[in-house]
Amino acid sequence: MEETLLRLRQEAAALAGESKRIEDYKSAADTWKAVAEAWKAQRDAENQQRLIRFEGLKSFATFVVPFLTLLTLLVTIWLQRDATLIQRDTARLQAEQVKATIEANEDIQWREAVKALAGSQSVISGLAAQEMLKPLRETKRYHDKADELAIAVMGRVSDEEGFRDLFDSTFRQQDWSTVAGMLIVARTLAASYHAAADAAKEAERQERSARLQRGFMTAAIGGVEATGSKSGNSWGGLPPAFVSIGAANAYVAEMRYVCPKLAAILRLPRPQKMDLDLSGVMLLDCDLSGTNLSRADLTGAQIQASRFEEVDLSDLRGFKDSKWPSTPWWRAGRIDTRLLALLSKSSYPYPLAPMRTMETTSRRRSPIQLTSLASAPPTRQAAPRFL
Repeated sequence: MEETLLRLRQEAAALAGESKRIEDYKSAADTWKAVAEAWKAQRDAENQQRLIRFEGLKSFATFVVPFLTLLTLLVTIWLQRDATLIQRDTARLQAEQVKATIEANEDIQWREAVKALAGSQSVISGLAAQEMLKPLRETKRYHDKADELAIAVMGRVSDEEGFRDLFDSTFRQQDWSTVAGMLIVARTLAASYHAAADAAKEAERQERSARLQRGFMTAAIGGVEATGSKSGNSWGGLPPAFVSIGAANAYVAEMRYVCPKLAAILRLPRPQKMDLDLSGVMLLDCDLSGTNLSRADLTGAQIQASRFEEVDLSDLRGFKDSKWPSTPWWRAGRIDTRLLALLSKSSYPYPLAPMRTMETTSRRRSPIQLTSLASAPPTRQAAPRFL
């Protein structure tokens, strides 16, 4: 195109030069002008094509740039996600390590508690037991087991303050849902009391036998301290009889603490078809008035010096070897006819020899004095309704 226009311009100039006429020069000028305009039109067309391509590139860039931005954002998110997953896995591993360490420490604490509290049948300290079980109660794994261990060993606690603290922290909710555990404690306390009382009697028998062998003068000179120093016990040099008496009296105080709490539950409506196991339990100096003991198993139970107005004793499941010293059982609202026949022969209004508790005395000849828990026998009351 450009070569044709150039040749056309040269030919017009050559013709004008040969003719030397003004008209030819004018025609040549017009030709040159037309050629120049053609070139301009060609350049404009080429520029227009370039402009169109540029606009196309701009449009393409307008589409591509957001896509690239989105792609960059997705890549960034992916990388951050990987970093987050790594951090999460690291945190999880650290948490698992911390949890494993905590559980290992809990296992050690539990084994030590079981070894210290349940490893023997000796007397234990309630405050020490509470200190060992308190951190275990705060854990999820050993919360219930700590309560079960406390119930199992609470009957061997010989300090009243420690027992009360341990009892209240174990039975935080005192209703029919916890009465079974409370009865286990009461039953264990009764067994511990009998064991301590028997030990005190045996220690006193041995003490008297030893004094008889040494003679009256030796006992008068040596005194209680000399006897205790030879016993080798770990209770500050006290004779075994004093130790057993102290433990027995502590158990009596603890049973007196438990009994009102049991009585409060026994006055509540009992769940249907739920029997009551009071076998082997000692209820001492307690207000049992208005309690529901129907369908109870009283085998080996001892109810002593307790109020008994309007108590329901109907349909008992058992009462063999039960004892009722100093308890006005005839004031009950309802009573099983089989129990009535037994008590009418042996325990009305009181047994001739009510159960006694032990107390210490400063007398040298005998470190044991037995004092009755019972008051004077009451006057005969109106008979209850018998079933």
